[in-house]
Amino acid sequence: MSLSYTLATYSSKRKFFDFFVPDNGIAALASAIKDRGGDCAYFDLNAFHTSEEDFLSFVEQNRPNIVGFKLFQSGFLHTNELAKQVRKVSPTSLVIAGGPHSTLYGEAIFQVTDAYDVIIVGEGERAIVEIGEYVTGERAQDEVRNSIWKINNEVVATERVWENDLDSLPLPDYDVFRLNEYFPIFLLNMVRGCPNQCAFCCHPYVWGRKCSNAELRGRSRSAIKRTNVVRRRSFDSIRSEIELYRMKYGVRSFSIVDSTPDLPLIRKICNLICTSRPDIKWVGFGKIDLFDDQTYEMLGRANCKCLWYGIESGNEEMIVRIGKRYSRQDIFEAIARAHRNGIRTIGGFIVGFPGETERSLAETGDLACNLGLDAVVISPYLLQPGSPIALSPEKHGIRLDADWMVRSMCVPENEEPHEVDFYEIDGLRNVQWWERFRAVSDYPGWDFDRQIEAYELATLIGEQLGLEPDEFMKEVDVILKKQDADSLHALIGKAWLQEKANSVCCGLSR
Repeated sequence: MSLSYTLATYSSKRKFFDFFVPDNGIAALASAIKDRGGDCAYFDLNAFHTSEEDFLSFVEQNRPNIVGFKLFQSGFLHTNELAKQVRKVSPTSLVIAGGPHSTLYGEAIFQVTDAYDVIIVGEGERAIVEIGEYVTGERAQDEVRNSIWKINNEVVATERVWENDLDSLPLPDYDVFRLNEYFPIFLLNMVRGCPNQCAFCCHPYVWGRKCSNAELRGRSRSAIKRTNVVRRRSFDSIRSEIELYRMKYGVRSFSIVDSTPDLPLIRKICNLICTSRPDIKWVGFGKIDLFDDQTYEMLGRANCKCLWYGIESGNEEMIVRIGKRYSRQDIFEAIARAHRNGIRTIGGFIVGFPGETERSLAETGDLACNLGLDAVVISPYLLQPGSPIALSPEKHGIRLDADWMVRSMCVPENEEPHEVDFYEIDGLRNVQWWERFRAVSDYPGWDFDRQIEAYELATLIGEQLGLEPDEFMKEVDVILKKQDADSLHALIGKAWLQEKANSVCCGLSR
């Protein structure tokens, strides 16, 4: 039996240019579905070319076996309403949810909505196929791994597993996208998981921290010993993916999205570019204490255009408290090395982390102003499920409200997550704590519209359009504020033409 899937995403109205970069997670799910003989349609409800009416009409007419939503914090409440409408127009469809919000909040989602039959947590490629096997009667509900169901008003979580052999997964399939509606940049994921334990970060939890459901149910979260799960693809698999995108789609601009760079794989990528693929340009994450002079020289030769550094603070005590192990001098040296090799830099800083003081904030401001960064991103501290602080709040002077998961999950689109009241920090409500640092929201680099936060993507698109990143961001910001679809599509079309012309200049063809 050939199953039909319809996937959809919505995170907010069309405000950010990085909405118009194809979602590699959706491409990975589409590939897994097709690899098992299923059919997959995709509706990007953030894009100009798709309306909610189109999506619901398609579902009503085609009655897919499975309708899946990728959940984000922004747009979560509205997506729930869309899922309820799917139930009305196609009562026989199984409605599922996945994505980062599903993994972080898990069974708590069932406390606020009954719109979904099943929630996928963690990696979705196997789970979405096994859900299909449940639909066809080949697998019981409790045999669908990485899933949470509500059965007879009882929430049932199945075993969470991780794909150890990443090479066994089919390469992402971008045929489900109307690619002429997106900028020609593809995201590369070479590593899943992170070996680090930054106190604010939920990435290790999302990608896998070995701990059974039985342990979670039977013991205090803070008492459970967890081991981060880190898995790497082979370079042969990564090279095959790059070649697929070059030959099939004409895409030569990549963002490597691994939050902690894998140095051996990075070196192999650089060698590939320098020896045989000079048309490739890319951006990624840097790490202050990982790259030496030789590595930065290699990155510069291999067309690395921009690196994002999670610096977080300019105060060395705060840096240690956050879970990093480098000094202010290390930061200056890393940024200088990148610039000497023609690599732009973005520095990310967190304000209001537990233990923050006026002195530590002043030192952060001083560092941000004197590093010579190409872009500065200042973000408020957000307490996220799955982060070490959320798992052991008492160690950081935090007391979580009993309903904190629900309150932090359900943020209206017109409100900012850091202004939702759901915990105490050092005896103050978190919104009172934040008032101590509110003045920082007037700093350059404070940007909730994410234009600056996506500076590395703006660097690649600027390369395609012959614009400086700042020039591109200003131009696209005006377009999106006007909701001018025609101008955006013209800009995207120009980027595609130049992307393909670059290969001709290098003496290469598709």
